[in-house]
Amino acid sequence: MLEEAGWIDSDGDSIREKTIDGKKVDLKLRYVTTTRELRKNVQAVVEQQWAAVGIGVELRNFTGDIFFGGFAAGGPMAIGDYDIGEYSNAPTGFPDPEASSNWLCSEIASADNPDGGNWQGYCNPDLDALLTKQASTVDLNKRIEQYKQIQQIMYDDVTVIMMWSDPDLWSLNNRLQGVKFSGAMPFWNSNEWFVSE
Repeated sequence: MLEEAGWIDSDGDSIREKTIDGKKVDLKLRYVTTTRELRKNVQAVVEQQWAAVGIGVELRNFTGDIFFGGFAAGGPMAIGDYDIGEYSNAPTGFPDPEASSNWLCSEIASADNPDGGNWQGYCNPDLDALLTKQASTVDLNKRIEQYKQIQQIMYDDVTVIMMWSDPDLWSLNNRLQGVKFSGAMPFWNSNEWFVSE
């Protein structure tokens, strides 16, 4: 597929290249993530796999405050200084899947919209319409159907690739009573907690 797209290693340096607008361009991708060890390990595996097919990579790691910095702060994701960005995320209203600010065209981060949450720069009017519609739909079954359509668009357009589930793990001392895990946020009933003797 790479060769069909014109990416060929003509100079023997193990990285494919192609001529674009009269200029030779190496197939080298900027892969950014945080300094979390697990993510650095994933980068190492990806680097090896891409090298096997002639794709070069520039691995870049940032502390969370820099990586997740907004547009005004020059965060690499927000300003689009990457080709591949790896991080974990969950909708702020989890378990509700509402995440419009991450995908609406109007939320693409820019100098004119520095607080935009769409760091992918992805814009699809059909997805916008569904995200807007689901935000005002009260009927649960209708929202489920709308989210199935949203998920299909995101799947077809490969907007994100989920690599694994990264669960939060919580442990409790036996003395702490009244805790009811909801599957989303363990502190939701903290007003009912008490410590036994």
